Amino acid sequence: MYEAWNDYQMTQTHDLEIQEHWHRHYRMQIVRHYELLMERIGMNVDPYELLKLNFDTISGMHHMMEAVTLDVFRDLSRTYKNVIATNCVTEIKGRLSIFEPYCYRIFLSDEIHAIKPTATFFNVMLNSLGCRPEECMMIGDSAADDMAGGKRAGLHTCWYRPGNDQKTCPDADYRIQSIAELPPLLESIS
Repeated sequence: MYEAWNDYQMTQTHDLEIQEHWHRHYRMQIVRHYELLMERIGMNVDPYELLKLNFDTISGMHHMMEAVTLDVFRDLSRTYKNVIATNCVTEIKGRLSIFEPYCYRIFLSDEIHAIKPTATFFNVMLNSLGCRPEECMMIGDSAADDMAGGKRAGLHTCWYRPGNDQKTCPDADYRIQSIAELPPLLESIS
């Protein structure tokens, strides 16, 4: 999959061309991935049907998080306005449904027509919430999209790096290795 991802330069979110067409390229790189896969295994399957199946499958997935994530999200919703802000196409929004009861708002890049790390994405989010940047914290796993974008928008930033990853991020004000570290962190800086 990374071959097609790289062909479409999906990680180059700082590039204005990529920013403008990111969602179309996202869909196209998945189709290209399935074209390459079908070619390699010698099958003739419509890549657009596989794209739909891919989106349907991902939309129902919730296992890509730590076991405590939902509990932490629920507990934090009693004190904070939890917001999900993600570079995501609408076809896979369903994977976020598990958070909706504990979420003040969900911002999908596909729905607001801007991607992280652009100022437009963060401005739309902040204006919609009626918040000042210094009242918010961007918690994310991407140094470029979440940390750099959040920092440029004036938000506090917390880099989520699970496990023993020792990479550093100059744009992160804080760093956590487990989502369970988030409540004590927020309590200590409140």
